[in-house]
Amino acid sequence: MIKRGRWAFLDVTLVLACLACAPAHALASPHQQPEQLKSDHLKKEHPALVVGSEQDFPPFATGMTDATASGFTVDLWKSVAAESGLNYTIVVRPFHQLLQEFKEGKIDVLINLAQSDERRQYVDFTVPHVIVHGAIFVRKGVADIHFESDLADKSLIVLNRDLAHDYALSKGWSKKLVLVATAAEGVHLLASGRHDALLLNNLAGMQTIEALGVNNVVTLKHRLDFRQKFAFATHKGQPELLYAINEGLAVVKSTGAYDNLYERWFGIYEAQEVGLRHLLKYIIPLVALFLVIGSYFLQRRQVERRQARAAISASINLLRTFIDTAPVRVFWKDRNLRFLGCNTAFAQDAGMTHPDELIGKNDFQMSWKQQAERYRADDCAVIAAGSPRLSYEEPQTTPDGCSIWLSTSKIPLRNEQQETIGLLGMYEDITERKRLENERAEALERLSKIASRVPGMVFQYLLRADGSSCFPFASDAMHHILRVSPEQVRNDASHLLALIHADDIDGVVASLRISARTLTAWRYGFRVKFDDGTVRWLLANAMPQREVDGAVLWHGFATDNTGHKRAEAIFRGLFEQSIFLAGILDSKGLLIEINSTALKLAGASRNTVIGKYFPDTPWWQGEKDRTKLIDVMAQACQGSPGSFEACLPTPDGAQINVMFSAMPISLEDDILVAVVGVDITARKQLEDQVRQLAFHDALTKLPNRRLLNDRLVQAMASSKRNHRHGALMFLDLDNFKTLNDSQGHDAGDLLLLDVAERLKSCVRETDTVARIGGDEFIVILGDLHADKTISTELAIAVAEKIRLALAIPYLLNVKQNRKANQTVEHCCTASIGVMLFIDHDATQEDILKWADAAMYQAKEDGRNLVRVHGMVA
Repeated sequence: MIKRGRWAFLDVTLVLACLACAPAHALASPHQQPEQLKSDHLKKEHPALVVGSEQDFPPFATGMTDATASGFTVDLWKSVAAESGLNYTIVVRPFHQLLQEFKEGKIDVLINLAQSDERRQYVDFTVPHVIVHGAIFVRKGVADIHFESDLADKSLIVLNRDLAHDYALSKGWSKKLVLVATAAEGVHLLASGRHDALLLNNLAGMQTIEALGVNNVVTLKHRLDFRQKFAFATHKGQPELLYAINEGLAVVKSTGAYDNLYERWFGIYEAQEVGLRHLLKYIIPLVALFLVIGSYFLQRRQVERRQARAAISASINLLRTFIDTAPVRVFWKDRNLRFLGCNTAFAQDAGMTHPDELIGKNDFQMSWKQQAERYRADDCAVIAAGSPRLSYEEPQTTPDGCSIWLSTSKIPLRNEQQETIGLLGMYEDITERKRLENERAEALERLSKIASRVPGMVFQYLLRADGSSCFPFASDAMHHILRVSPEQVRNDASHLLALIHADDIDGVVASLRISARTLTAWRYGFRVKFDDGTVRWLLANAMPQREVDGAVLWHGFATDNTGHKRAEAIFRGLFEQSIFLAGILDSKGLLIEINSTALKLAGASRNTVIGKYFPDTPWWQGEKDRTKLIDVMAQACQGSPGSFEACLPTPDGAQINVMFSAMPISLEDDILVAVVGVDITARKQLEDQVRQLAFHDALTKLPNRRLLNDRLVQAMASSKRNHRHGALMFLDLDNFKTLNDSQGHDAGDLLLLDVAERLKSCVRETDTVARIGGDEFIVILGDLHADKTISTELAIAVAEKIRLALAIPYLLNVKQNRKANQTVEHCCTASIGVMLFIDHDATQEDILKWADAAMYQAKEDGRNLVRVHGMVA
C-alpha cells in the first residue's frame, strides 16, 4: 500500500493550485454561468465526443471493453462532462493504440494522459487531475537491483508509448526494453521471471499487483527520477473545448465531487492527508514561538558549531592515527576499483613509501598483479551484492617476489542515499600461522600413522586458556575402547570426560592442573563408566608443552588396564570350567598350560601343543593374526596387558571371531603370560545384523531415515567446509499404488527393489540413496560446485537421468499361489523435488521440507517431472 507523505501532499497541493488558477466564475454553479451559450455551441460542434480510456490501468482506468469502462478518470470525466454539458462516447483501447487513434483524429479527448514536452506539440492539456511518481517493480529476493543505476543492463518492461517508455529511452535503455499494452500484462511478465524489472507509476502498479493477487512482485523504495502529471487532453486548436473541460473540472472540485472520487479510488492506498487550513492553524502559533526563542538558540548554535568543528577535527586526526597505527592493512576503493586511500602499512606492503602514491592505481599496477584478477572478482562480488565478505584466506605476491597468505575482509561503502560507491578492505598477514598449521597437520599425519600400529590409545589433549578442552587427535583405538569416535571429541572433550568414574574425576583434574603448571609428565590410572554400567580401567601417560596462546597440549598414550585388574578373577575359573580359550605362556612364549575349550577348537591333544612356541600352534594359521599375537605377547612380557581380535579356523572348516587378551603374571624370578580368548562370533554377527537393521531398509538394503539423517549432516558439514553446493532430492513413485492394488504387495516389493538398483546406477558411489518409507526415496548429491547456477544444472541433470531411468517399464516375475510365476509389465514414473544447500543456517528438517514441497509441486504440475525449490517452472 502507498502511504501519502509530505511529497504526496505537495503533489495534491499543486493540483489544487492549478484548479485555483481557473477563472473565478468557473467556481460558481453551472446554473449561474453566463457562458451557457458556449456549452450550447460546443454541443452543436461536438454532438458526441469520442473519449478514449486506457485498458486495465487501475485505479485510473479499469475494464477491457467500452461497456466495462470504469476507474477514477472515467468517473471524473463523467462528472466534468455533466457539469459542462458535453455529449460523449467512451472507447476503451490499449494505451499505444489509444494514442495512435488520437493522433489520427479518431478520438477527440484522452481522459488520462501524462504531460510531457513532446506531447505538448500536438496536445492541449487541462490542469492535472492527479500527480504520481514513477517506480521500479522487481521480484522478491532480487539482490542486484536496488537503485535506478542498477537498471542499465537489465531487461525492462514498460507500457508502450507511456511516459515511463519515454524516460527509459532518454536514459539509453532502448536495447532491452519489453513493450506491453497493459499494466496487468507487464506485472504478469515480471512475475513469471522472464524479465528483470517493470517501470510504471507507483499507484497503478500497486493496484494492479493487488488486483491480480501477485505475491512475488514488490516496489523498490527508490523512486524513478520522473513524475507523471495526468490530465485531460484535447487536440491543438480547440480552446473552447479545453475551456469547457477546465471549467467543469473546477466546478467538480469546488462541489467536493472530486474529493469523493479521489477518496473512493485512491483512499485505500493513501493515508488521510492533513489540509493546509488545518496545518496553518497549528503552524502559525509555533512560528511565533520559534521567533521568540530563535535568537537565544542562534547564539548557542554558533558556539556549538565551533565546538563541533573542533571535535570533528580531533575525531578525524584520531581516526587517521588509528588507521595508520593499526596492526592490519586498510585500503578503500571507488566503484571502478581504483584506490582512493590506504594506511601506511598497506602502502609499504605495495612497495611504496606513502599512501598518496597508490591513489588512482588499481591492483593490476601492484606487485600482486598475478592475483589482480582474483582480487577484482572478489571486489565486484562485494559491490554487486552490497554485503560484506569477511575473514577469508587468499595468497599475495610481495614486491620482492615472495608468496604470503592473508586473512582478508571487504565491506561495501555507501553514501547517504544508501548507494554503493566503493568498498573498504583490510587484511592481516597470516603466513606464519599457516606455516604452523601446516606443520601441525603434518605432525598429526605422522602421529596417525604411528597410532595405527599401536593397540592402545594415542592422543593429544588440549587444555585452552579459558578452561575448555578437546582432543585434536585421537587414534582409532579410542573408538573401540571408549566407544567414542575421534569426531565426537575433536572440538569438545566434555563427552569423554563425562565417562570418567565419579570417584576418579577430581584426581584426574587435579593431576592435569599440576602437570600444566609445572610442565611435568602426567601419569594417572583411572576408571571409565559407560551408560550400560560397564567399567574399564585406563592407564594414561602424557607429556605437556606450552602453546603460543597460553594453552597446554599433552601428547599421550593410554592403555586399557581392565584385564590386569580382573586377572585374579579370570585365573580362578580359567581352565576346565571356563568357556573361554585360555592358556599360560612362559617368558619365552612357550605354552605351559591350555584348557580343553582351546584344545577342542584346535582339534589337537594336550601333548601335541604343550611346550611349543604358542604362535606356531594350530590356532594361528593366518600371518596377520600371528603377528598380532607376537606383539601382544611381547607387550605382556614387559608387564603390560594387551588384547586383539583374531579369526581362527575350526575343525569343521568354519571360522570364528575370537577376542584375545594377554595378561602378565609377575613371579619372583620370572614373568608368565595368561592368554584368554573369547568367542565373539555370535556377537559380531548380531552387531552386524543390528547395525544393518538399525541403519538400512529391510527390503532394499538402502540407508533408512536414521542413516539418511547422519549422511545429510555429513553432506551439510562438507558443503560448509568446502563452500560447494550439495543437493537433496525427494522422489515419490507416481503409479505404485496401482501395482499394489492389482498385483499384490509381492509385486510392489519387486518393483521397489528394481527402483533401488536403478537409483544406485544413476549416482556416484560417494552419493547417498535412501528409502524413507513406502514408495518414497531420498538422493543426496555432495560436492557439486561453488556456483549455485552450475550446481543447479548438475543437480537437474542427475534428477532427469533418474527420472528417465525410473520411467523405463518394469518386468516383474510375480509368484502366484499354486500357479506358475507370471511376468507382469508395469510402467511407473517418479515425481522429483530438488533442494540445493550450501554454507547457511538451514536445518535438516528445512532441507527435507523444501525438497518435499518441490516434489509435491512436480505432482501438481502433472507428475513425472523435476522441480527445484525456489525456481519458477
